This record gives sequence, structure tokens and C-alpha cells, in this order.
Amino acid sequence: MNTVIKQRFCISIPEGLHLRPAAILAKTADGFVSTITVCCNGSEAEAKSVLSLILLEAIYGNEVTVIVKGPDAVNAMAAIEKCLRGDSVNTLP
Repeated sequence: MNTVIKQRFCISIPEGLHLRPAAILAKTADGFVSTITVCCNGSEAEAKSVLSLILLEAIYGNEVTVIVKGPDAVNAMAAIEKCLRGDSVNTLP
């Protein structure tokens, strides 16, 4: 069964969604079957694409909307939330 979850978050990463956090977010998203879309400032990005995430230009304090569609949506949303809150910033080698 495909589940759809939509949730809003405030970017808590002090530097915003720059290269390193975007890479961590994309790597995290890639671990799920679900389609994950991040929306910010009127633009949308596929969460599995580092470049798309960087082009959102999401900075500290911006509100983003995350839409997750798929069989593992609940787990994917929980993992994406950790990334956007900055809990996973230091987990990329």
C-alpha cells in the first residue's frame, strides 16, 4: 500500500541546506523506495538529487514542505525530519 505524508519543517541547520546537508539528505532519501519531494520558496526538489536540493536555496529558518509517497513513507519521513533538523549533519564521511 502506498502512503502519502505531507509535513512542514523549519530548516534548523545553521548554514542551511548547503552541499554537505544536501548530500546527507539525498543519501538518506536514496535508502527508501518512496518518492520524496522537498518544496521551498515556490520550488520543488527531488530529495534523492543533491543538485536539486541545493538549487532550492533553503537557508536557516526557511519553512519547507516534504511530501513522501510510497510503502515506506512513515520511516522515510522520520529520517528526512532528522536531516532537516540537523541531527544527521555529521554522518557523511
